[in-house]
Amino acid sequence: KRANLMVISDSKGIYNAPQDLSFVSLLDKKYKNVVWNGGPIDLTQGVVSKLPEIIALNPKQVVLAIGRNDLTTGISSATWQANVVTIDNALTSAGIAVYWTNGFKETTSQATLTSYIDSQFAGRVINTLSATDFSACLSADAIHPSVTGHEIIANTIIASGLIIDYS
Repeated sequence: KRANLMVISDSKGIYNAPQDLSFVSLLDKKYKNVVWNGGPIDLTQGVVSKLPEIIALNPKQVVLAIGRNDLTTGISSATWQANVVTIDNALTSAGIAVYWTNGFKETTSQATLTSYIDSQFAGRVINTLSATDFSACLSADAIHPSVTGHEIIANTIIASGLIIDYS
């Protein structure tokens, strides 16, 4: 069965919350048949390399929450920006609706990434950064969302009105 929604993220998609309270799991409760594709230190190049697999799974829509690890590991802006465009073009060309988050609150600045995502994909960006811009959204490691942060991220994605409920 074709997934209603795939969330592609780094470790922030499920880390630091009980599995059933991660924002990916909360989205699954709403949209049913949600698939998570990601993991720790997932870089944009890793997503590019997974594109054939992702396209073969043929989700109806994808939410991307990626790029932050590229910033913190020294990947050049030209490289991660080209990867982001490649990802978006490949998925949309395959008939998959693509939406982007623009970051989550943490101690490391994501201003470059947020600015690029906001300008490159206007109309398809979910403003998760503003929604999570207070300390209760951040876990003790100052990187990953807290349980409250996961809930706010899920609710922000749902409230965006961009994701179609196929359930």
